[in-house]
Amino acid sequence: MKTKSTKQNKKRPVGMILLAIFLIWAFFNIFSKVFINKNFLDLEVLENYSLLLYGYIIFIVMLILNALSIYAIFTRKRLGIKILFSFLILSVIMSIFMYFLSIGNLDVLKELAFQSRIERGLSTEGIDFAVNPIILGITTFFISVFYLFLIYYVNKKRGYFNKWKLNSS
Repeated sequence: MKTKSTKQNKKRPVGMILLAIFLIWAFFNIFSKVFINKNFLDLEVLENYSLLLYGYIIFIVMLILNALSIYAIFTRKRLGIKILFSFLILSVIMSIFMYFLSIGNLDVLKELAFQSRIERGLSTEGIDFAVNPIILGITTFFISVFYLFLIYYVNKKRGYFNKWKLNSS
């Protein structure tokens, strides 16, 4: 009977596995955009407002929190839920912050988007449609709702991080 309870203890909910997959994707996405590609529109917007150094610091903090969140999901550490909440909340805050920076100067954003797409060899059609306050607001809203849903899910599964893996003998 002890082996059955130990097996049940190790079983992970499908939602946590999907969350881990999303976090792994997000980690590599942020890492590649900030450190490899360097053609990340958010960095260009931050540079336009002379906030590039702060942007790098925040993205590094996000990468660290993201990596620790992934680790916490696999190891079920008690501190993991706080780290995961920190990453998700910081993601919402950054999305909203970048939205307000972006709509603060739409002409510059359109020019940056235009240059970015040309450098990557992509079509520049539709930039006027994509770079407008309504579309940016809708996108930010859906991203924020998604992260808030993840926060709700993690809170609902908070017991997942409190499971003890000790074998009582």
